[in-house]
Amino acid sequence: MTRFTRIAAAMALTGGLVLSGSAQDEEKFPVVKMSTTLGDIVIVLNGEKAPISVKNFLRYVDEKHYDGTIFHRVMPTFMIQGGG
Repeated sequence: MTRFTRIAAAMALTGGLVLSGSAQDEEKFPVVKMSTTLGDIVIVLNGEKAPISVKNFLRYVDEKHYDGTIFHRVMPTFMIQGGG
């Protein structure tokens, strides 16, 4: 079972990227936590390079569209694929 939630940018530390947590950072680089049965994944989105895609993804997160997604393909260090 998976669950997606937005988290404050101040908490984000992934791949060497540290965000200050300012409102501007949260708008440019929103952060989502994907909770799974195997642990959490923190996702930092780039609203500068893909503003429409980020807005759409966050709307789906807020509407809980992705909650309960089952990942049917997991390739360690490469990708995960879910949904249908």
